[in-house]
Order: sequence, then structure tokens, then C-alpha cells
Amino acid sequence: MIKKKLVFTKHAREAIVKRELDAESILNAILAPDELFWDRRSGCMVAIKKDDLALIVVYEVTNEKFRVVTAFKSSKLVKLIRSKLSKGFWVKIQ
Repeated sequence: MIKKKLVFTKHAREAIVKRELDAESILNAILAPDELFWDRRSGCMVAIKKDDLALIVVYEVTNEKFRVVTAFKSSKLVKLIRSKLSKGFWVKIQ
């Protein structure tokens, strides 16, 4: 199994600091998501890890790396998912 490198866009690095998130939680969400979607508009994957507040990680996958675009927590997960699916923006993968 190839181990992928975790890299962050400038926006993602700023968001992680501002939102007090950590790389370990983000990697855990990517490797073991509770739900996984594909964003049809951006081509990015959207991994969701459920906890008190859901952690949503938007990322791109290449052969060598996971490139995190943004990450945030939300208490309105059901509403977010329902909206994205009903508008056809997201496709459920897992």
C-alpha cells in the first residue's frame, strides 16, 4: 500500500489555524470517514467524520497525496448534506 502525503492549500492552512483543527483529525476523517461524497462542481472529495460537531474535509486525491482544500466543523450536518444532494452538487460514495 502506498502511503499518501498530506498537504494543505494556503486557505486550508489558514482555516485550520482559525478553526483550531489538527492535522491528525483531518487525516483520520480522510482515511476513515463516516460518510464520503464527491463534489461534482469541484471534483473534490468531501469526507465527514461525525462527533459532537461534524468535521467536514474537502480534498483532492492524486497518486502521491491528499491535498486538503478546506476543513470545518458544523452542527448543521443533516441540513448541509440534504441541500448539497438535492441540488445535485454532491454524490454519495459511502
